[in-house]
Amino acid sequence: MALCPPSRIKRAAALAQSAQRRWRSGSMIGRFLARLDRDTLQREYGVYISPKARLGKNLTMPHPVGIVVGDGVQIGQDVTLFQNVTLGRKRVANEGYPVLHDHVVVYAGAVILGGVTIGAHAVIAANSVVLTDIPAHSTAAGIPARVLSGPS
Repeated sequence: MALCPPSRIKRAAALAQSAQRRWRSGSMIGRFLARLDRDTLQREYGVYISPKARLGKNLTMPHPVGIVVGDGVQIGQDVTLFQNVTLGRKRVANEGYPVLHDHVVVYAGAVILGGVTIGAHAVIAANSVVLTDIPAHSTAAGIPARVLSGPS
């Protein structure tokens, strides 16, 4: 099994950040370039991160493949998203998007849907489906996800 080289990991995150900056510029050229960044991210990595999403500094994607981040998602600083993570709305109707605070880790295959908040330093276990808020400094797992451990 081949590991993703660090340069490709950084490039995936850099493309997502670039698309966001360009989209927020509001200019036609900026938005066109944002779409090019988004398309490159999809083509080269199989990752869709909407340029409308808000990404904090130091987003890390150790295995950047199959990640989906919807339009209104907000991601804090130093967040880690592993492969096949989905962050988005529950339905097509506007029910809100997930908010991930700083230092959150979301493991492979996890799905976080709707207007939920994931507190700082929380961990979402692999293949979990999160439909409710997760407090800071907690670990959540399961379908649907529930808090397994947290601050005492």
